[in-house]
Amino acid sequence: MPLFKLQLKVGCPIILMRNFAPSEGLCNGTRLLVTHCGKYLIQAKILTGKKSKIGEKVMFPKISF
Repeated sequence: MPLFKLQLKVGCPIILMRNFAPSEGLCNGTRLLVTHCGKYLIQAKILTGKKSKIGEKVMFPKISF
């Protein structure tokens, strides 16, 4: 893989590119809104997906490729 640096900002919409937790509604193509960016953690609010999960806040750890 080529070297890259992803820069996210609070308020930035993102789309999941892999099935992270299907039981929690975090599947490929789910749209989220970044609410907090940390060094090793991203917090986001679910915008699309299961109706019961929309609006929930989720956290993603840093994932190495």
